[in-house]
Amino acid sequence: MATSARKHTVPAPLETPRRQAINDALASVNDIVPVANATERAQLLVDLGWTPSASRPLLIWRTDTTNFEINTTGSNDAWIVWARSSGIAIAHGSVTLNYGTAAPPLTATQNVTLPSGLFASPPSVSLTPDGNWTGPRPDLYVNSRSASGFQVAGRSTAQVGSATAVPVSWIAIGV
Repeated sequence: MATSARKHTVPAPLETPRRQAINDALASVNDIVPVANATERAQLLVDLGWTPSASRPLLIWRTDTTNFEINTTGSNDAWIVWARSSGIAIAHGSVTLNYGTAAPPLTATQNVTLPSGLFASPPSVSLTPDGNWTGPRPDLYVNSRSASGFQVAGRSTAQVGSATAVPVSWIAIGV
């Protein structure tokens, strides 16, 4: 087998084509895979038969969000989203702020490292308590930020819950 200029595996000159050679050639094509939603995206990672990496990323088109998403780790929570219309980079995820058991006011911080090379300058960051959080809403803010990450901070003047931990969703947007 040889590699073409487009980095596809192809039969070498004078090589007799065989089924495995054709399968290898087709598997070497890094195309954009259309998926309907996050559920189909997760199933695609299971069905691939290989793990995406920095040298062989997986690129998908989500029809429900009309965005390209890139995965270089094989983890379903490690997708990097590229907004279709603007070319703006978006990263998202969640962290848990662990407040102590001391009396209020309570403070907590958590560092977030963004995927390498995603932002050229510090992104804007939005924070919200995750999902079904029903406790008193803590004051969430970004303590510091750089192109490589940021620090989520929270302050609460009331006990935040029996677990003293608040799950926080974040989204970072930049260029």
